[in-house]
Amino acid sequence: MTRTSAADPNAADREKQTIVVERPFGDEAPVKVVLLGRPENWLPSQMTEEQLERIANLVATHGVEYVFAPDPSTFNAEICHRSDLAKIKCLPGTQAVIRGGHQADGLVIGRRDAVLIPSADCATTLLFQAGTGKLVVAHTGLKSLLDLPAIIGERKEKKVSVIVRMMREMIDGKNPLAAWIGLCIGPQHFTFPLDHPQFGEGNRRLLDHLHRHWPCYLPEPRESGQVDLRELIRQQLLLCGVPRLNILTDQNDTHSDTRLDNEPAWHSHRRGYDQDSPTSARNGVLVIHE
Repeated sequence: MTRTSAADPNAADREKQTIVVERPFGDEAPVKVVLLGRPENWLPSQMTEEQLERIANLVATHGVEYVFAPDPSTFNAEICHRSDLAKIKCLPGTQAVIRGGHQADGLVIGRRDAVLIPSADCATTLLFQAGTGKLVVAHTGLKSLLDLPAIIGERKEKKVSVIVRMMREMIDGKNPLAAWIGLCIGPQHFTFPLDHPQFGEGNRRLLDHLHRHWPCYLPEPRESGQVDLRELIRQQLLLCGVPRLNILTDQNDTHSDTRLDNEPAWHSHRRGYDQDSPTSARNGVLVIHE
């Protein structure tokens, strides 16, 4: 992993949080991940010209023609395809364009393509199939992994996990799969307290569900209401047949990580909620399939 900007005290733009993950699946998989944090808002619809130039510079050397930007705000667990997204913005100085305009958690991404996933605490998960070279990238928040309305009793319908939807996009079962999970909130701050005056009963039902179906992913003590999002994703991937040794994660924590100037490194919806200062800004996870 190569850390740039925020980790270089001599960089002119060191206040801009950027982490580059080169080849998370090894040299045989031409994949690059760039994590983009504060202070910019990386929602594609709200990016400035300067941000568009940064995206352009990041993809320019990889021959990328399209940067796809599905909208994961509805947590619908859908995996879309290139044809589902329309052109919305040109990237300065290149022939590349950002294509969005479709609500989905993830995308099947081709060679010489990139995808930008906005998030503020939810993880981004990559699923790669060796041999076929197929890559699926998805926003994997709690509401995309679990059918929360059904769990807390608001409705009876069952929604399929986004991890299952990602697996359905894979071509065959003969080639090995690998996954990478990155940039999300840590369990210490991803809590669902049982004594919450408004959501306590719903939290109890959620924690009971996790205790019954995913007992390893609820850190003790249970009353703390901590949920380990990375572990929940890992266990769903294992259940779908991804080998344990092929599931990789980073250790970035959107709630607690700080830059060299001790300012928060990432946007965090939960941190804003805890500090009575809600934010609609998002980090960006840019995945380039070279």
